Amino acid sequence: MNNINNKDKEVYGTSTYNLFSVCCLFDMLLPANRRPLMFRSFLGVFAALLFLSVMAFLTIPEILVRRVWNHRNQADALVRRQTETNWHQTWAGLYRRMFKSILGLRMHRQVRELTYSDRYILVLNHQAALDHLEGAGAAEELDLKDVRWVVKEAMRSAPGLGNSLERAGFAFVSRNGDVRDKERIRQMAQLARADGASVALYPEGTRFNGIPRQGARYTRLRDPKAGGLEVLCEELPEYRILVVCIDWGDLRDARTMWDGAAFVGRRGRVIIWEEENPGKEGVRDLLTDIWDEMERILTQNASHLALVDPRYQQTAES
Repeated sequence: MNNINNKDKEVYGTSTYNLFSVCCLFDMLLPANRRPLMFRSFLGVFAALLFLSVMAFLTIPEILVRRVWNHRNQADALVRRQTETNWHQTWAGLYRRMFKSILGLRMHRQVRELTYSDRYILVLNHQAALDHLEGAGAAEELDLKDVRWVVKEAMRSAPGLGNSLERAGFAFVSRNGDVRDKERIRQMAQLARADGASVALYPEGTRFNGIPRQGARYTRLRDPKAGGLEVLCEELPEYRILVVCIDWGDLRDARTMWDGAAFVGRRGRVIIWEEENPGKEGVRDLLTDIWDEMERILTQNASHLALVDPRYQQTAES
């Protein structure tokens, strides 16, 4: 256990440290240069299994109880939608804290000057499987309790979750330029406006995998697509834009919850700021300005922030 010491208790927390200590026998059987990799893999798999267990035995049963309660009290459609979004927000916050505790993940949040509206259009960059949890954390920071998201069509069939997203009024969109995507986003926006809810989307459409595409304008982001945001700005002209820039550092291959090892010991940051709603006609210029600023943030040398704990930077070749 040469590489696991008292400093790890500070990084990962006592509970996670004690959990891994149970597996010290396996650690001693490994060559010294392989132990950090084993440590990260163990925590990543454990976090994924715990997530699935909590989802199956606590999270999904809890929303079923909420629905039964609404049915007994003859709740109206608005209350039922808000029940679903509140469930998403509450459990996203709990899962965010769980992953931070187990993986030793630390995210520094910086909020620039805001007007603190009660409704926003959230615009986020997309790099990792945990982005949605950080987006929910940003909404929690600003006390936004009802947020409707634009999500990929595949989420509709997610066990236990897809039905809830549909009930909440989320917009399901494809990745093949389906002409109906904008209409779905429009319907979501109109319903959100009537309900007094915020909306959120990832203009990139798909996660940035750490490798820029040939000819791309940005090296740390995918080029944004304006269509969805144009619809939102057109339908919600009184909503301001809330930009959420999530910086995981030099992160690759963290597309699913089974890639938790990539987050172990990671230091990241979330930077939040506001922009004026430019209307449909000004969206493309606004996105260019936002993405230029995000690129600057993601590539600048943040000397005050260790994006990865150096003790756990381990590769298969080392």
